[in-house]
Amino acid sequence: ELRPLIGWNRDALLEAFEAFRSSTLVSSAVDSDGLRRILGWHAREEADAAFAQLRPRGGRVDFLQVLGAMVVASDQHFVSKATTLFSMHDLGGAGTLSRADFCILVLTLFKGLACFIQGQPSPEIAEAEAITDSVFGHIDAHRDGFVTLGECLTFAYRSLVWRHFACSFASGDPVIFEEQIHFEFDHSSPAMEPADSTSSRAFSDCASDFEPQRCVLKASRRLRHRIRTTPDPGDALDNRPPVPLLPCTGTGRSRASRRRRPWRRPSGVSRATAWNLWRLFLHLAGEYRTMDAQDLLRILSDDLRTGVVLEEAVTTTDDIWPRPPGAQEILQHFCLQVSGGHVRERLQALIDVGTSFISLRGFCSIVWPLVPEWELETLIGWCKAYHMKFVLTQVIAEMREDWEPVLDATDMAAMLEVLDGNGDGKLMVDDFRTRGRVNLHSVKQIIAAAAAAVAAARSRSTSPATPAAALKPPNLSKAELKSIILQMDLALAEQF
Repeated sequence: ELRPLIGWNRDALLEAFEAFRSSTLVSSAVDSDGLRRILGWHAREEADAAFAQLRPRGGRVDFLQVLGAMVVASDQHFVSKATTLFSMHDLGGAGTLSRADFCILVLTLFKGLACFIQGQPSPEIAEAEAITDSVFGHIDAHRDGFVTLGECLTFAYRSLVWRHFACSFASGDPVIFEEQIHFEFDHSSPAMEPADSTSSRAFSDCASDFEPQRCVLKASRRLRHRIRTTPDPGDALDNRPPVPLLPCTGTGRSRASRRRRPWRRPSGVSRATAWNLWRLFLHLAGEYRTMDAQDLLRILSDDLRTGVVLEEAVTTTDDIWPRPPGAQEILQHFCLQVSGGHVRERLQALIDVGTSFISLRGFCSIVWPLVPEWELETLIGWCKAYHMKFVLTQVIAEMREDWEPVLDATDMAAMLEVLDGNGDGKLMVDDFRTRGRVNLHSVKQIIAAAAAAVAAARSRSTSPATPAAALKPPNLSKAELKSIILQMDLALAEQF
């Protein structure tokens, strides 16, 4: 009876979740008719049979339990399943989950799966809390009371339990999504009308088309697409709100403020490590945001070849970005880290569960399996900064040839987020002041311009559900664009 709920693709799941959130329901409990409308079923008999199998209480089932189980049973890659579950429970879009949020995720997920898997016990609250204490407590090593999406994804890459659990249902989509899904809801709209159930559940046509899913770095003029290092297809950032980092002004829907940890310097990785890592990833990924898993395995299986490839990756004849202090000194140690037997074993394990391409985060997760998740977040953040510097250098060269970039508030927000290199959410203004070599007034103008663009975009929005991609900021002249890009480039050069 529950077979129609298995094997959904990502887009169909997101449509169902938006239909649920856009409905007038005051709780997550739905009756049989409500479930049929949200999931887009015409066939009442099919819906009623599935509803009965979901163990309703008082004629209702918890839709979050149903959808959580559907995510695990979906056609997505096991990492994409973790991204989807996190996004659905981070209702404020802050990029973090509290311990209570995480416990609710665990409880609803396992209660839903108890209906999908024969013999799977339905956990009580105490059992869900025990699982939360184990997993959440491991990720939140400093007891800050929350975990980020990036930390959860690193855990998902590493955890054999999650991998086997999420792969217990066959998955055919090779695309990996690591960007958070930001939902925009219009609560004045009715729920989704019933549609043909087979079309809503159909596997994505592009899922079998591997090569186009490897996103080309320079395919878009959008800076937010070019500076990002995640493997998501190009439009994954277009549903992002223009900025958790900037002041929330205007008439648009407010979002939860992003919680920040105090800055802590990692002990297991360094900026020199990040530079070598970024150069190797850029060399092997080429124009894409991922490395071919089989090619990477062949390289790492030959120690001599690994050394040659790494030397080619870090050797540069230009002055785009000189090696940071210590990068050359740790190169031999770095080579031993990335070519270790544990890396090959973990890479092969990912290939065995259908992983065709390896992202930057995925590579970090298998190379440094014992480094805490928060330290790897810092390492990846440094890599993002190096990559943004690289992209901005390209953009500056292109602007000299009268190529005009497309830059809006969301692009500026993405750049400012990378500039928050120490993770404290202060947009590096204090660092500019202490260094004294960057024009602080210009930097503040950039921040003010981005905030004004957000406010103007929101004030022109006629519906609170207007997606971020549709919000158009005030037009900026080419000179203003160039000034912003040059200041960003200088800020990165000063920080790194």
